[in-house]
Amino acid sequence: MNNIQGEHIKLRSIEDEMRDSYLDYSMSVIVQRALPDVRDGLKPVHRRILYGMNELGLGAGKPFKKSARIVGDVMGKYHPHGDSAIYDALVRMVQPFSLRYPLIDGQGNFGSIDGDGAAAMRYTEARMKRIAEELLADIDKETVNLVPNYDESLQEPSVLPSRIPNLLVNGSSGIAVGMATNIPPHNLCEIVDALIELIDDPEYPLLTPRSLIDAVGFITRLREKYDPLSAYLHGKLSPETRNLLVEFEDAWQVSYPLLKSITSDLNLLLKDGSIYTPERFSHVRLSGALQERLADKEQPDETATLNRLLLEEAYPQEIARGANPELEPDDLMSHVLGPDFPTGGLIYGLNGVREAFRTGRGRVIVRARAVVEAPKSGRERIVVLEIPYQVDKSRLIQRIAGLVNEKKVVGIADIRDESDRDGMRLVFELKRDAVPEVVLNNLYAQSQLQTTFGVNMLALVNGVPRLLNLKEALQHYLEHRHEVVTRRTNYELVRAREREHIYEGLRIAVDNLDEVIRIIRSSPDTPTARGALMERFRLSEIQAREILEMRLSRLTGLERQKIIDELKMLKELIFDLERIMGSRRLRLDIVRDELLQVRELYGDERRTELVPDAGEFTIEDMIAEEDMVITVTRAGYIKRFPVSGYRRQRRGGTGMSGHLPKQEDIIRHLFVASTHNYLLFFTNRGRCYWLKVHEIPSLGRAARGKPIVNLIEIAADEKIAAMVNVAKFDDKNFVFFATRRGVIKKTPLSAFSHPSRRGIIAIKITGDDELCGADLTDGNYDVVLGSSGGKAVRFNERDVRPMGRAAAGVIGIKMEPDQQLVGMVVMRREGTLLVATQRGYGKRSSINEYRLTRRGAQGVIAMRTTERTGAMVAIMEVVDSDDLLVITSSGKVIRQQVSAIRTIGRVTQGVRLIRLHENDFISDIAKVVREEEADAMHPDEGHDQDTEQTEIFGT
Repeated sequence: MNNIQGEHIKLRSIEDEMRDSYLDYSMSVIVQRALPDVRDGLKPVHRRILYGMNELGLGAGKPFKKSARIVGDVMGKYHPHGDSAIYDALVRMVQPFSLRYPLIDGQGNFGSIDGDGAAAMRYTEARMKRIAEELLADIDKETVNLVPNYDESLQEPSVLPSRIPNLLVNGSSGIAVGMATNIPPHNLCEIVDALIELIDDPEYPLLTPRSLIDAVGFITRLREKYDPLSAYLHGKLSPETRNLLVEFEDAWQVSYPLLKSITSDLNLLLKDGSIYTPERFSHVRLSGALQERLADKEQPDETATLNRLLLEEAYPQEIARGANPELEPDDLMSHVLGPDFPTGGLIYGLNGVREAFRTGRGRVIVRARAVVEAPKSGRERIVVLEIPYQVDKSRLIQRIAGLVNEKKVVGIADIRDESDRDGMRLVFELKRDAVPEVVLNNLYAQSQLQTTFGVNMLALVNGVPRLLNLKEALQHYLEHRHEVVTRRTNYELVRAREREHIYEGLRIAVDNLDEVIRIIRSSPDTPTARGALMERFRLSEIQAREILEMRLSRLTGLERQKIIDELKMLKELIFDLERIMGSRRLRLDIVRDELLQVRELYGDERRTELVPDAGEFTIEDMIAEEDMVITVTRAGYIKRFPVSGYRRQRRGGTGMSGHLPKQEDIIRHLFVASTHNYLLFFTNRGRCYWLKVHEIPSLGRAARGKPIVNLIEIAADEKIAAMVNVAKFDDKNFVFFATRRGVIKKTPLSAFSHPSRRGIIAIKITGDDELCGADLTDGNYDVVLGSSGGKAVRFNERDVRPMGRAAAGVIGIKMEPDQQLVGMVVMRREGTLLVATQRGYGKRSSINEYRLTRRGAQGVIAMRTTERTGAMVAIMEVVDSDDLLVITSSGKVIRQQVSAIRTIGRVTQGVRLIRLHENDFISDIAKVVREEEADAMHPDEGHDQDTEQTEIFGT
């Protein structure tokens, strides 16, 4: 290629050019735009806005200035990236719902939590808040480095001094190239307490790693007589110690005899590990290892070993240089409980918080703060007082309204936003039959009333992105503040020495006033007079110049005394500043005191409440807990229906259809259980299946149900023989089994806590036998077994030892070959036994009429069975407070009070429980606990001459 005249063209691969350009762009985004600095917690745009406002004199209490003026000044001087980026950053620093501690005081419309945007910058005004001035404090004392701005016409700070731990207090978020940061805000009081914990280590080791310079400086001053105090202490040393000091040359080699000799000469108190020196010199502390060595009188001179103790942890990454090296993030959690969001809310569970503090990454679940109000007149309502951080309130309301319209959240009748200046108030009016807790859990699961804040504590450390845990972030800030205090002290020391130098010259002048005046009067010009003074009194040029420029009024006696007093104050100030410069402990004490001042001025109470040990959402949290009637047909269809849907009927009623059978399909089993409980299904072949009640389809009264094989994988030749309602599994309870052939067994309940989807063995069934019943026991109940021949045997379950799931069991009752077991009763209370026959007859008899025997007996007569009554089909324990559900083969269901069935003798035929058609017979009977709402129901008008009855389903 021919070069164009006057141009220099360099050939370069496009791949190399793209790679280098992309890397340059990436680093520019990372360092100059997206990630905050770990020291002041600010991105460049925020730092430049605050610095620009400080330059404009917009401090707290000063008049407001138009935001457009601020944006224009910052853009023209420091941040040439467009006014919208600067104004958006300024707006965020004003919003109390964005920053935990807002840095800018705004006047005008700066947006709202509803997602409203801020007014144009020409309409709003701003100035710094007082807390923002703490970020800029001492910036004029060379505490931070100044770097050229974008066109090198001005200087701007590379970081702010930042008395506020802003990174953790206000948090930060940003997306860079290939990385992102998302740091949550925290409570200022908690962060300050954690920083002080790092500083105030009760075993703070002065003579260890990075603090060794303090010990070396102390010893060096003793050797060199650096100041009056050191000279005083030097005079107290023995000749042997002085000789050791003379031999001490290398600042990093402190010998054992030297330390031992100094401690002995100065009578240092080592009982608590502290060294107390006279007058104003502060005390220091020795590490535990050094205390042991110095207390050993026989300790030899082991310089290498001693210095290893001093330097064994002197790593560059030890940020705080003196902070407690033993503290871990978990220890700091006693102070920093977790994030503290400006919008309040609740942190639900602490596992994510702990993980974030330990590793720098974690998932924090944040919930809205909601209460349930129950006004005397009207329906219950859910009132939301606080919403999760960074959630748009208006969009939240729209989303919830959409969920209600789409029937994904039921039970809400109306939504109102009653928020005002006093605070947030979102009202969700509930329907009369809605359960507030269930509705609220559904809102948590499907809307932004519950969000997840993904913590990613990524920040710039020395210009390099680093993921930080809680301790590292605090240590980096402490290092920064220590550096600021050191540079500020050095700045003040230099200025104090300069003033001392000048005042020393002024003091010489006033002490030799007559001669000074004579020299000045005899000099032909100022340079000659300056040179003469410098030569006569050995003054510097600066001192001589100040003397020549001194006003005559300062020659009065009063003014002369002021010069002497000022010089004395300067010497004291210099002494204090030099002492601070020579002691890291003192500098950290200053950092500590400033943090306490910040805490006192700006600290407040935590807004976000922490809910510890909270588990994940389960489906039960979104389902109302209520009792359900579960029915299973002979063909294996199952459904559930609320118990409250059944209405009580008097004895002898004809009932109302609760299930429409198909052909010969009839209801074989009926059970009552809570929606939050577990159901253990035991089949006739002795297998066990596990299912939650709420997983069973809830269908109408005439519905047939759903095939149970779609819910649990039972075999084709299996049928449900028993269902057990379990709230939780433990080792204290047992499942007691009985088969049609009279075989019984009990197995610990915990053995069924983890069944397979395909079922597990519950009892070994042999031959043509089948499982008849299963129930929960505590190992001490009496058990009654009833046979179809009308006999029953009563024994205590202690007669049966606990067996494994695969065991076959033992004989429980002896029966005739043509008879079978019809029921098993576990006696939990002093009630009565109810028995029923196929043709609708039944009776109640006292349990005391059934004498206690041993298992395996033939039993006593429970009911005289005839052709008119039919064989006995059921036996159960009841009391007067129970209700009874009777279901027939044709699908009729009747609910009646047990108290309506009188208690009669054990050997009688009983009374009529239900009128049956000629070809109908009782299929199953179950007890139902009486409910208050059922007690309040009124019977229907329709009745026959013998009874009054109420329809079971509907009216």
